[in-house]
Amino acid sequence: MKIIELPGYRDYEYDRTKLEELTHELYAVLPPTVSYLVAAEGRAVLINAGAPAEQILAVLEREHLVLTDILLTSALTEHTFFLGETVRATGARAYLHPVDRELLPALWEETVRLINLRLPEQYTGVIHPVEDGAQLRLNGLEIQVHSAPGVTPGSVYYEVGSSLFTGDLIAHQAVGTCDLSVSSSAALLKSLTALRALERDYQIYPSHWGKTTLSHEKATNLKKLPLARIIRTVDLS
Repeated sequence: MKIIELPGYRDYEYDRTKLEELTHELYAVLPPTVSYLVAAEGRAVLINAGAPAEQILAVLEREHLVLTDILLTSALTEHTFFLGETVRATGARAYLHPVDRELLPALWEETVRLINLRLPEQYTGVIHPVEDGAQLRLNGLEIQVHSAPGVTPGSVYYEVGSSLFTGDLIAHQAVGTCDLSVSSSAALLKSLTALRALERDYQIYPSHWGKTTLSHEKATNLKKLPLARIIRTVDLS
C-alpha cells in the first residue's frame, strides 16, 4: 500500500484571488485541505475530493494508477469541492454516509453565504452509502468505516491497516471545530472519546494540521481537550 498526499486547492484557478484570501483569512495557520491517494495493485482510492482533478490525474499518470473510488469523510465543501470534476474525469465511484449525503446541498449553500466564493458546479450524481462498521474491499485493500459525528452528523473516518484517514475529526494537536449549523460539540466529544479508546496505535492522516499518531494524541491532545465553542476544558483522562 502506498499513500500519496494531495495538497489541495491553493494553486487552483477557481477565483484564485478569493481562494487566496480565504486561505489567508480562515486558514492563516491551517494548511490547505489535504486529500490522499491510497494505492495498491495499480489502482487507487481517493480520500476526499479536496484536490483539483487535473492534479489528481497528473499524479495517477506519474504513478501509473487508475482511480476507482472516492471515499468522503464528510459532506464539508472542502472535501467535496472537486468531486464532480473528479468523477467525470475518472469514472470513480463516490461514497459518503447517507446522513451527510442529504446535507450536501445545504452545506454547499452555507459555504457560498459564508465566504461569497464562486464554486464549481455541485456534484449531483450517484453517491454510494457507507455507515458505521461497514467493511469495504477495494483494490485488495480492507477498509473499515467508523462513524465520527460532530463536525457534521454523518462524518466518518476510514481505517486501512495501521492507518486512519480522519478527515476533520483529529489531527496533530488539533480537533475538529463545531462552527457549522449542523455541528455538535457533544457528538464530537463522544467521537473523540471513542477514538481514544482504540487499543492499538495508528498513523493518522488528517485533512488539516499535519500527520500524527494516535499514541501521541492520546498522550497529549486527548488528555485535556478544549472543544471549539466550549469555554471549559474537557478532561478525558
